[in-house]
Amino acid sequence: MFGLDAWIIWLIIGVIFIVSEIFTVGFVMMPLGLAALASSLIAKLLPDSGLGAQLAAFIVAGIILIFFGQKLANKISKDPDIKVGAERLIGLNGIVLERIDPAKNTGLVRVTQEEWRAKSEDETTIEKGEKITVVQVDGTHLNVKKQKS
Repeated sequence: MFGLDAWIIWLIIGVIFIVSEIFTVGFVMMPLGLAALASSLIAKLLPDSGLGAQLAAFIVAGIILIFFGQKLANKISKDPDIKVGAERLIGLNGIVLERIDPAKNTGLVRVTQEEWRAKSEDETTIEKGEKITVVQVDGTHLNVKKQKS
């Protein structure tokens, strides 16, 4: 096809599948891309293998990778203990860098190594230097509560 070796064609197909994973819901394109890369490897290492062996490698690798990939994705997405993004900050402690003042809608905190705009959970003022705990993530703000002394 177009004068390209079979392994290059499989490589292109694999890259297309892997890149398309970004634009799709679910976890199917990545395993298919990896399966195409496996076929590319078969075509490169065994140039006389023929299209049948390459397709068999693609199908077998695809089925195995989709099955195990889906199990892993389901486990991660259903495990309530695994938090991603800003949600991982809930329950962590931090310090107030700029006074949290509900009347002026101001406040800045540091949690881990990150600085976030913050609001007081109970609409009270929390002074600079006070220790806080993250209660909730609200868009780009953290809802926090003052730690008890």
